[in-house]
Amino acid sequence: MSPRSRSWAPVALISVVALTAGYTLPRPAGRGADRPSAPAAGRGDMLDAVAIVQRRSPRFLVSEPMPSGNWTLAGALYLCRTPRTAADVDGLSKHPSRPDPQWAGVVCFHGTADPNRIAIPWVSDGGDRCLRYGRFAVFGDPELLAEVRAALAAEGIHPVEHQ
Repeated sequence: MSPRSRSWAPVALISVVALTAGYTLPRPAGRGADRPSAPAAGRGDMLDAVAIVQRRSPRFLVSEPMPSGNWTLAGALYLCRTPRTAADVDGLSKHPSRPDPQWAGVVCFHGTADPNRIAIPWVSDGGDRCLRYGRFAVFGDPELLAEVRAALAAEGIHPVEHQ
């Protein structure tokens, strides 16, 4: 055996052991509605909620244009009936007092778990065009909001009251 091949032997052995352990050891409880540490009214996170809605009624999925490092805590995902670009959805008015007709067929899932995040007008003032789920909120087209509410309620995830 050459010296070069002997140097790779320990790496290969460690890799095989790590893969075997990964497949055989029990996995930790996943994110989502069955996670015991999740708040009762807003179980799971934004990504779990989007996955639930997508499984029930697939839509075009668009991420915000420049996600930050804390994206799952304060980022945004859009579900759209028609294809849209990140620039299209980012340009929609985010203030509920100035309804934008371009919101037709679009909802935004927005993370609200970042304590350093500045207030989001749709979440704080959204009224009937916003559903708050604790760690995230959903706002936009009222018809799509009804679909989101129904899909999440079917999984036992219900909006929380505005605080």
